[in-house]
Amino acid sequence: MSNRHKKGDIVNSLFWGTLILLTGVTLLGVNTGYVSGHVWGNLWKLWPVLLIVWGLNIILRNTSLQFLSYLSPLILILAFAYAAWWAPIEGDNGGWHFPKYIGLSRPESREVQDYSFKYSRSEEIHDVDVELDLGAARLSVEPSNEDAFVNVLLKTNIGEPTVNFELEGNTLKAYAASPRGGITWGDYTQEWHILLPAATPVSLNLDVGASDCELDLADMLLTYLEIDAGAAALTLNLPAPDVEGYAVDLDVGASDLNLTFPEGAPVRIDFDGGLSSTNFGRAGLKKDDGFWYSEAYKAGTPFADLSITSGVASVDLAFE
Repeated sequence: MSNRHKKGDIVNSLFWGTLILLTGVTLLGVNTGYVSGHVWGNLWKLWPVLLIVWGLNIILRNTSLQFLSYLSPLILILAFAYAAWWAPIEGDNGGWHFPKYIGLSRPESREVQDYSFKYSRSEEIHDVDVELDLGAARLSVEPSNEDAFVNVLLKTNIGEPTVNFELEGNTLKAYAASPRGGITWGDYTQEWHILLPAATPVSLNLDVGASDCELDLADMLLTYLEIDAGAAALTLNLPAPDVEGYAVDLDVGASDLNLTFPEGAPVRIDFDGGLSSTNFGRAGLKKDDGFWYSEAYKAGTPFADLSITSGVASVDLAFE
C-alpha cells in the first residue's frame, strides 16, 4: 500500500473518529444538563460543514496537498464548539456570548429574575398531569394551598422558561421547561419551586440533569411518578398508597437517592442497580423472586410499586 493510501486511511479514521467522539461528548453534556438541548438545532444549521470537509478530503486525496486533510478534525471541533458555546442565543437580541456562558462570573446583563405561573382551581379538573424538563437545576415540589392549585415558580438568570397549561377533558396538563439560553454552567441560577394540589390525583414526569431535587409528595394523591436523572441528588418523600396504589419509575445515573415512606406502607421494589449500594435489607425489606418487599406488602392491599434503574448510585430507604 502506498504512503498516500496509508495517509488517506489515517485521514478517514481521524475524521470519523472525531465526529463520533464529539457526538458522544455532546450527548453526555446534554444528558447531564451541562449543555442545552438546543445545541442539536445549532448543529443542524451547520450540517453543510460536514459535506464541505468530506468533499475536501476526497478532492485532496492522493494529491500533494493531502496533508491539509489533517485539518478536518479541527474544523469539526470548531463547528461543535460554535454550536454549543458561541452561537447567538435565542431571545437575546443577537450578539456573541463566548466566554460568558462558560466563564466563572455571571454576566451583568443576566441578573436573576423571578417568574411565576399559576393555574386556578376548577371543578372541571379531576386529575393533574405534570411534565418537567429542567436540565441542571435545583427543584422543590410540595403541596399547594387553596390559592394556588398549580403554581410554578422560578428564579433564574439564563432566560425565560417555557410553561404551558392545557385542559384536556378533565385532566390538567402542565408542562415546564428550563430556559433555552445556551449551556448552563459557570455562575448561573435555576431554582424551581412547584406547588401541586394535595386533594387531586397527580402524575409527575421529571427529566433532570445534574440537579438537587426535593419532592415532598407525602400528602398528595400520587398516581404515577417517573424520574430520569443524571448526576443528581434526589430526596423523595412518598405517600401511603390510596385505594388504587401508585407506580414509581426511577432511572438515575451517578445519583444519591433518598426515599421515605410512611410507617407500615406496603412497598414493592424492582431494583437494577449496577454498581449501586442500597440499605433495603437494613430498612426491613425482604427479597423474594427478584423483588424487595416491605412486611405490609404481604397483606395484599394496594401498594407502592417502584422500579429503580441506577448506575453508580447510593439508594437509602426509610419508613417514618
